[in-house]
Amino acid sequence: MCRSAIRSPPPLSPPLSLSLSSPHPSGGAATRACTCAEQHWQLRPLPPRLSPTPSLSAMAPLAPRCCAPALLCAVLVLAAVLVRAESVTVTDDLTMSGASFNDYTMTLDLASSTADVVTVQLMNSQVSGKGLTVQSSGDGLASSARLSMSMLLTTVTQAAITFSGAMPANSDIRIVSTIGSLTSAQSLFDFSGLALDSNVTVTVENTAVTWPKDSINTGSIVLISAGSNAIGIRNLAALFVLDAVATNGASVVRVDAQSSFPVSKAAVLAIDYGRCEECTGALVSINTPLVVDGSSMFRVTNCKAVGASKGLLASAGSTTVSGKSVYLVSDSAVESVSLFSFLTGIEDSSEPYPFTVSGGST
Repeated sequence: MCRSAIRSPPPLSPPLSLSLSSPHPSGGAATRACTCAEQHWQLRPLPPRLSPTPSLSAMAPLAPRCCAPALLCAVLVLAAVLVRAESVTVTDDLTMSGASFNDYTMTLDLASSTADVVTVQLMNSQVSGKGLTVQSSGDGLASSARLSMSMLLTTVTQAAITFSGAMPANSDIRIVSTIGSLTSAQSLFDFSGLALDSNVTVTVENTAVTWPKDSINTGSIVLISAGSNAIGIRNLAALFVLDAVATNGASVVRVDAQSSFPVSKAAVLAIDYGRCEECTGALVSINTPLVVDGSSMFRVTNCKAVGASKGLLASAGSTTVSGKSVYLVSDSAVESVSLFSFLTGIEDSSEPYPFTVSGGST
């Protein structure tokens, strides 16, 4: 197999260079830059997979040292409003630490920004109730600014984090260290209607989610389904799901679409180091025709399904790999069931859906 076309996941790439405003030491809330003591700090690079996740203190910037009392009051008032608000429109850099989200919508409107990069950082957040929605305003691809967004150390209780819309070109979204406890039918990350295009990268890393034991209709860690936008991964875009553990859920990644799910034009969908414990479905469930073409890659590596889980990979539609693309499944295991489950076609129930590899693909 030719491995030169395989894109490596981004966790070990150079860290994002973020311009952060520091949270006031007496409260965990949204803050903006303090004009008399603005300082720039960088997040440390993400550690190797086997090393422990850094503590929040190792990631967060230091507190400002010389803000006037009046300015501090203004910052605290703004923070209180942002935490209680049900929605916010982001046009410039934003940092929130220790915030609680319940029925909260964050709209990314970067078309009016004059910056090259708009940085959004959510740290040590609590998500519950009706959850958190991050959506792009209008045609995000028309924005000249790119988004650099990180969500670090998030706790989710019976809620979902939803991303939707077309993110600005060349954007990078990193969701690291999320713990969730969900009800039966809930999925943690709902990417319904999220259009990944134009070199947009989304990384979901170090996630652990638990559903009630013996649940029947359960959710997944990452759910991709049809929404208001045509879904798929195209034009150098990528979705990486790393170190995800689903306990009593349906799967780590589930893809549902009305027609087909394309991974095309040098795009990547990769699930690495995933684990399903007592899952009701396969660790990766593709419930639609999958098309991997144009030097793209679909990858499942170093994953394991244990207990009563239903295998590693299930497909309920045809699979087409073409144009020097890669379909890779390696270094993975199941305890007591089949690795793969490819359902039969509708026209001929005796034959599985076609799996076609052509055009120099592997």
